[in-house]
Amino acid sequence: MTGTGAQDPGLYRQERLPQASLDGATVFVVEGEKDVHSLEALGRVAVTGPHGAGKAGGQSKWRPEYGQAFRGVFLALVLRDNDSIGREHGENVARSISREGVPVKIVDFPELQEHGDVTDWIAGGHTREQLLERVAEAPVYVPPADSVAITDDDEPLPPVETPAEPFPIEVFPDPVRRFIEEVSASIPGAPLDYPAGAVLAVAASAIGASRQIELKESYRESAALWVAIDSSRNCGVLGRSSKPMPAVSRWLSICCGSFGGRSPRQKLTREASSQAGHSSTTSNAKRGGYTRRFRRPRLTAGSIGS
Repeated sequence: MTGTGAQDPGLYRQERLPQASLDGATVFVVEGEKDVHSLEALGRVAVTGPHGAGKAGGQSKWRPEYGQAFRGVFLALVLRDNDSIGREHGENVARSISREGVPVKIVDFPELQEHGDVTDWIAGGHTREQLLERVAEAPVYVPPADSVAITDDDEPLPPVETPAEPFPIEVFPDPVRRFIEEVSASIPGAPLDYPAGAVLAVAASAIGASRQIELKESYRESAALWVAIDSSRNCGVLGRSSKPMPAVSRWLSICCGSFGGRSPRQKLTREASSQAGHSSTTSNAKRGGYTRRFRRPRLTAGSIGS
């Protein structure tokens, strides 16, 4: 109920959320029906609260039950107006939705004039593709620790014991698979899961942010992988599995273009010159408005390292 006794109308376009959940679609959350219509013109699903953003520093007009309506949504994208009220309102919205276990991203438009919104941004000539690019670049929202509420109604889940599936080492290339089998065989009591998990962590670390996976439209993740290994037993697994890391990192730098801020030619020059000690002709490379000189190496397996 609202303050006048009338029934709260709920979110504008809230009726579209159940189907969006079933489709695995992303949902945009904006400030005003005009912005909803602008996004719908781009073929997107969007909703907005019925009462606006409220006043800066005042009580939020976003109600807790609005966040509950997002349960099951794949990803919520909060597009904030470019003013203090819009930023505060967007934070409240993101916090409310994230409490329901839904991933959230906050997207800002700082280049707009004060009080500008996504409708102004689109009217300025920006396209659907540019909007999705900005969404993809936005980080996943992490709510403050004190905003995760735990109540007496939250009962712990009962433990469930299920047999572990064998680790599918056949997905690895043959040399990597043989390496995993050899490490497991060399350490008594070490199952294949131990070195295989460590190898995955090493590969993810070597790849770093040079590659991303698009899980859904406008939602990308890097190759980051968290692996927990019980090091109280079989403590040699991680060390043996990560021993090839320097060589793997060098080869991935050559193949994938991850050079830590240097150009590929400069990186290879530095490594080959220090290890092989030979070079050929000298050339000029233009970078950053000035001329840089480097030596062009003759690359061999020995010069790169193994």
